[in-house]
Formats: sequence, C-alpha cells, structure tokens
Amino acid sequence: MSKRTISINPQFFNISKKKNKKIIPSQVNINASNIRQLLLDKLKEHKKTRKIITEPKSITPLQEKSFDENSKKEEKEVEKEIEKKKEIEKEVEKEIEKKIEKEIEKDNSKPYGNLKNGIKPTYRMYQQDVQKPNDEIPVEPKIILEEKEVKKTFKLGKNPNTRTISILIKNNKSRKKVEDKKTEHKKTAVSTIKNYLKKKNLIKYGSTAPTKLLREMYETSELCGGISNENKDVLIHNFDK
Repeated sequence: MSKRTISINPQFFNISKKKNKKIIPSQVNINASNIRQLLLDKLKEHKKTRKIITEPKSITPLQEKSFDENSKKEEKEVEKEIEKKKEIEKEVEKEIEKKIEKEIEKDNSKPYGNLKNGIKPTYRMYQQDVQKPNDEIPVEPKIILEEKEVKKTFKLGKNPNTRTISILIKNNKSRKKVEDKKTEHKKTAVSTIKNYLKKKNLIKYGSTAPTKLLREMYETSELCGGISNENKDVLIHNFDK
C-alpha cells in the first residue's frame, strides 16, 4: 500500500486576537469659515501630486482647458455656497433684531421701570400711586339752556274780507301776567298816578277826582296799552297850566 502525506500550513492554527477594523473616513463639516481653507488644501495636494510624477506626460491644450474649467466650476460652487450662508445669516440677524425690538416695545408699554430716579417710577411707587383714593369729585359742566323768544301777531276785530270778527281769549299765563301787573299798579303812589294821567291828558290840572277813580283810570290805561286823550279843551287847559 502506498502512503500519502497531507501537508497543512501551520499559519492556519495561529489565532490572531487583533481584528482588522475598517477605517472610516472622517466627515468634515463644511462651514463658511473653512470652505476656503479646504479649497486651498485640495489645490496644494494637487500640486504635490504633479511634482511627484517623474515622467511628465504630454498634456494637450484640451485637457488644460478642462482642468481650468473644473477648477472654475468648483470655485463658483464654493462662492455660491458662501453667498447662500451669508444670506441665511442676514435673515437670522433680521429675525433677532425684530424680536429685540418687540421686547423693547413691550418694556416701553409698561408704566413702571426697574431703575430708581429714572424716567418711569418703580413698581412699588406705581402701586402706591394707583392705590391712592381719588377724593376729587368730578365736576360736571353746567348745561346752559338758551330761551328763544317767539313773537306771534294776532289781528283782532272785524275783517271785511272774510266777514269775521276775531277775539283774543286769554289763557292762564296771560291772566297771571295781568294779575301780576295789577298788583304792581296798586303799589304805585298817588302822586305818580296823577302825573301819569296829566301827561296822557286823561285829567285836567287841579281836578278833585277821588283816588279810587284815579287808580282805576291808571290801571285800565296801562293794561290797554297806554291810552292818551287828544281832546282840544283838555290839551289847551293843561298847556296853559
């Protein structure tokens, strides 16, 4: 019988404790402050790789153009990102300013402040002023009523056109006025009554009429609107005297 030998690699029996971990590339946060630095680092690495290559390859003008175009595109993209971030920062600043203005307006709307001897009183002083009883009684303005005089004219007596006679019937107010005038006339002195009747030529100078008759004549002449006598004999008699 032929013998066969089995050969085994001894490395298979070696158990390695260490495990090879996968190297995960670290993610770089792109900000407005580090974009330019990253772009410069990439350009430096690109220059180093060009220097390390010993065998210079013949570069066609088309390849140079494509490289320039790519670099310009990258620069434009980076500039666009920077502009976008600047716009975002401006919007955030505007919102912050609006919030600050609103808070300032709220503070100004308060009738009290936090500083002593300031423009506004403190909260304690404000409460003391508010809690003070208001003893002042509000004075209402007086309502002034203006009385308007209304004049009415009445034509009394016989009317030949309409063949009617109009009569004035006195009401309570007019009657009261007449009575008030009568009481006033009764208080007048006899001497004033005689002088009044002589001026109106109702009596002659030196007449011996009784006082009651003179008073009645005076009252009736006044109530009727001031009657005067135009008799020639009385006028001549009073004129001579």
